[in-house]
Amino acid sequence: MSARFRSRSIQPSVCFAQKKNVRRAAHLGFIPIIFFLTSTSWASVFPPVMGANPAAFTIPLNGTTSLSFTIQNLNPNDVLTGIAFTDDLGPNLVVANPNGLTGLGCGGAGLTAVPGSSSVSLSGGVLGTSGSANNSCTLSVNVTGTMAGLKNNYVQATATESGPGNTSFFSMTVVAPPSLAQQFNPATIAVNATTLLTFTITNPAGNTVDLTGVAFTDTLPAGLTVANSSATVCGGTLTTTGPTDINLSGATVAIASQCQFSVTVTGAVDGNYTNTTKSVTSTNGGVGNTASASISVSMADISVTLTHAPDPAAFGGRLIFTATVRNLGPNTATVSLAESFAAKEYVVSATPQGVCSYSGAGPVNCALGPMTRVRRSW
Repeated sequence: MSARFRSRSIQPSVCFAQKKNVRRAAHLGFIPIIFFLTSTSWASVFPPVMGANPAAFTIPLNGTTSLSFTIQNLNPNDVLTGIAFTDDLGPNLVVANPNGLTGLGCGGAGLTAVPGSSSVSLSGGVLGTSGSANNSCTLSVNVTGTMAGLKNNYVQATATESGPGNTSFFSMTVVAPPSLAQQFNPATIAVNATTLLTFTITNPAGNTVDLTGVAFTDTLPAGLTVANSSATVCGGTLTTTGPTDINLSGATVAIASQCQFSVTVTGAVDGNYTNTTKSVTSTNGGVGNTASASISVSMADISVTLTHAPDPAAFGGRLIFTATVRNLGPNTATVSLAESFAAKEYVVSATPQGVCSYSGAGPVNCALGPMTRVRRSW
């Protein structure tokens, strides 16, 4: 803080006491010259004291908070006039709409704050002496966070009598919300088959803090189901409640990082489905986006053709049955086959080994597994 100085005149009262000495000096042949001086005392004028503080030091992107400016005159004998300041809010903040301006205590002067602009200013303010009722004023305006990041704010007030005063400083953090994406893999399944529904939550570039309290809910379309489960993911709790509910709460996503997890979904009914979540949110970043993904659940068309050779077969001779299983689509299907024989037929072997099993005259059971549109036979 600097101070300007003002001169004040003080008249000395010592001159007439010197008459006797002047007469005596005249008899001696000389007359002394006595200078009557005006003594000057220098008194300082202190500049206005400035303070600027937001109501909240962290706000979500596009969120609004109040920013207050307080100016005070500490001079006991001097009124301050021409009080002024300009606060550059950019690039993270702008004046809100509406601007919520309050306060006219600076000698009738008010803030200039145009909604959408990146500066706030005051001019022509007047403050009384420190002991007066109008020695300070407080003005406030609403500001909106328009870009994620840390805003370091510096502002100082000046007055005609003193020049600039102290620099007021504060830091405010604007936090962008999380972004959410989802994907089915595979995106085409057969009825009663399963797929992985993967969610990815991102802490956007520009954020200088972790996102906390990250949460969202998802209700699957009828025809898709999940089982009951609970797990810890991303520092939060993931809960699935059958048949259709998925819920994440209390998660944390670090700066410039992602949180990813998957849920097993079953295609219970054939059809084409689009799953859309509710908006993802965070405690400090506010409300983010919704996310959508599509999946097709279809019945597979399975055909089985059974042939035997030789025909006719000789009594006690070898008879080979060939079963040809085809998946005619459109989707992959998990296929099993069971074949029984008449009492007069006895199974000697079945191939391929490890897929088909049998016992004597009993049925042959083959677990063929997932089948696409490819011919398989045994």
